[in-house]
Amino acid sequence: MSNAVLPPRRPFSQRFRRLASAVVAVIVCTPHVGLAQVTSPRAEQISASDTITSVVTVLRHARDVSPAARISQSSSRIASRTADLAAVPLSPFVSLDATALRQTLNLATFGFPGASAASDPFSVYNVGVRAQQTLLDASAWRRMRAQRDSARAALGDDVETRDAIGTGAAVRYFQLLAADANRTGREADSTLAAAVLADVAARRQVGETTDIDVTRARLGVTVAAARLVDARATTEQARLDLALSMGLAPVMLPMIRDTLRAPIASDSTVMAMEGAIALEVVIARRGDVQASRARAQSASNLISARRLELLPRVTAFGDFSATGVQTSTLPAVYRAGIQASVPLVDGFSRRRRAGIDAERERIAANAAEMTRLRAAREVHGAIVDVKRAMASLASADAQLALSLEELQQARTRVRAGVGNSLETTQAIAAVATAREQVVAGRLRYHLARVEWHRASATLDALR
Repeated sequence: MSNAVLPPRRPFSQRFRRLASAVVAVIVCTPHVGLAQVTSPRAEQISASDTITSVVTVLRHARDVSPAARISQSSSRIASRTADLAAVPLSPFVSLDATALRQTLNLATFGFPGASAASDPFSVYNVGVRAQQTLLDASAWRRMRAQRDSARAALGDDVETRDAIGTGAAVRYFQLLAADANRTGREADSTLAAAVLADVAARRQVGETTDIDVTRARLGVTVAAARLVDARATTEQARLDLALSMGLAPVMLPMIRDTLRAPIASDSTVMAMEGAIALEVVIARRGDVQASRARAQSASNLISARRLELLPRVTAFGDFSATGVQTSTLPAVYRAGIQASVPLVDGFSRRRRAGIDAERERIAANAAEMTRLRAAREVHGAIVDVKRAMASLASADAQLALSLEELQQARTRVRAGVGNSLETTQAIAAVATAREQVVAGRLRYHLARVEWHRASATLDALR
């Protein structure tokens, strides 16, 4: 028998500290793979005391601050947190157990001669640490990448959803401006009808016209007043719709200092120049395009993960425990090792699931291509709509100018005694119709601009 002297055992506290340090080192050195959060642009808060002078203020508030936008952002964050969970199988698992037990034993059950009574009470203390860390699992890494791609798709969906919310608010904004323009036109029609009535009444007093002309003029005043009431109600309804699209109470909607402006030459020039490169820009900026490409990449990663399941999975594990009847002297034992496992036969389910994954990848790839084609069609279609709206508006402006000229000529003829009030009444109706067409043309033009900026992912440039 050897006379070698064994080295003294380290105290339990020192051994435990070394084990804890090793566990912490494993946790710190394990790479954490998470999804980077996309910082959204700073939202513009709006209060009732503010004044809105541009559609972009309405758009950004609805896109970034409204309740519908916050719901979309929360859904995106849920997807991001779910992607973080995909790293759990590759992360360390550590558990700590501590037990303090007070007990007695029936000595007779041990078969000791003369032992027929229970033992005296005694205490048993146990402290244990268990740790496990995956060292190699290529399939889990690939699944984690697929989950991150899914989270990126959710981010793209969030961008697309909030752009749609902002677009809806911009549409409501221009509809309100159009309603207000119609109200202004109705007020002008009422003023004009009252002036015609005053002219006809003055001529009736001197016997230059008949009672039917006065009746026609009074009817025109009544009709103009009714249309003015309807225009004011339509304007108020448009204000309510705009407040709802922005996520504001009706009383919280600020004052709007803007008008439904006519087109300017730079609008079509800028759109024509950017339209030439719009397809490439769309691929890089649109949320739905980014989301569809991320889904296709996720499906591809899932197929790779299925194939990598055939590779070995390596895991390191360790147990450390100390048990005794006195806390000062707890004998310690440990177990540590590395385990490698390779799947051999699983009922051929992996092959069948791989076929399903392949079909899903084809669906995702075709969906991404359809999204790209639809995006290109929307961009070019929006440019066509803008040009058509500008041409239609030019025709409406010409009709309004001719209608006003006709009205002036009719009033001149009536004053000269060569015309009757019917000509004036018809001219007033033509002017009212022409004003409506001008307002409708401007509205179509601005809605086409909104659609172009949405399709080309340039909503922040909308003015």
